[in-house]
Amino acid sequence: MNINGIGGAGYPAAGKAKVRQAQDGTQSFDREFMGMASQTPPSFVGKVWTKEELMQSVDKQVQSNQSAYSIMGSMGSRFNTNNLKAETKQPVEKVGSERYLIEPSDGISGYWRIYDKKLDKSFEFDPNNTSVQTDGNSGKNYIVATDPRGGLMDVVPAGSELMETLAQFLNVDNADSIPTSSLNEKYTIEVNAFTGIECLKIKGNEGGGSWLMVSDEQQMGKLRELADMYKEKYPNLIKSESVAMGFAQAEVAGQAVRTEDGIMMITCNGMNYMDDANPSKSWAVMYPIGATHMYMEIMNAMAEGYIEAKDIKEYSKWEKYFEERGLEFERILSDEELEQADKQESESKTDIIVKPDGSRVLVMTMSIGGMETTMSLEISKPTEAPNENSEHDTDNNMSSDDTGMDAVSDEMSNISTEA
Repeated sequence: MNINGIGGAGYPAAGKAKVRQAQDGTQSFDREFMGMASQTPPSFVGKVWTKEELMQSVDKQVQSNQSAYSIMGSMGSRFNTNNLKAETKQPVEKVGSERYLIEPSDGISGYWRIYDKKLDKSFEFDPNNTSVQTDGNSGKNYIVATDPRGGLMDVVPAGSELMETLAQFLNVDNADSIPTSSLNEKYTIEVNAFTGIECLKIKGNEGGGSWLMVSDEQQMGKLRELADMYKEKYPNLIKSESVAMGFAQAEVAGQAVRTEDGIMMITCNGMNYMDDANPSKSWAVMYPIGATHMYMEIMNAMAEGYIEAKDIKEYSKWEKYFEERGLEFERILSDEELEQADKQESESKTDIIVKPDGSRVLVMTMSIGGMETTMSLEISKPTEAPNENSEHDTDNNMSSDDTGMDAVSDEMSNISTEA
């Protein structure tokens, strides 16, 4: 199961950004619109594919060379040898054990399928681009599937039962007969302390994608427990079980951080804070999608105490941190902020001032981009008796409206501006 990018929990009322899902499933910020967090998001963790969707996705993955996933692909190794297809001794046939079923895929010609009965999960892969890799630190085996360019597509832990079932499927003597290679040096595997779930990332592009490897029902139970914690703590942001689970999976992947009042999400090209009680305190930041170092910059800021836990929600703290380090970023305005900016750009005010001599001046003040411009225009001439009482002044002024306004075009030379 994989987590690509930030998922769909968006910055509330952030009308100029959205979570964009690329052809390969990578999710990232886009500027047009970002949906409300309470809406059902795209899946954070490897989606459930129909046969047609899987075939379309594979085709797109092979053809696409412009997405964030291509960055990850360029960092992976290419497995032209030592693949599972090369190890088959004869045409493969369906085999099964108490937990696993391995068979040729009936959806994509040439693909194989591993079905985990306990977790009710399927793993379909091209054996020509799939190998068994061993982590030298833990000694654990993993079945690693890549695309033809070597970009990581999916990975599953391969314990003793799965390895023995795979040996039977390949028609080799035993699990030890299956050639393995060392885990790709570009991969790093972390274990989430709360759930015990392993998470694989690409070194140098940790924000670009994460693969969660749930190995048993106990880990799945802890993941559900974490999801319940999200739902209880942030009732305004999280309205469904699926959204709660998405946040839980994102936390295990290192892309969601809980705070006292809200949730911080971090991805390959953006970060956003969502406040549960007060949406106006939410904010979002974008940075270039090629800036793969930004994820670790953000994580290190929190881990090393530059940004304290109580300040994670404060945009001003992050702005200062980014600027001091010369990091490129862009603030994404919320709907309220955009409306206020539009109001400031178009705001204007008019007043009519009556001078002591009885003349009247139209004063127009316009605010454009934070700069005020004032224009004055004489619309009536002085009265003959400027010191008469106010009622008489009013009568004179009222009676001069028509003639005064007729003279507006003749008085344009009196316009003055102030900035």
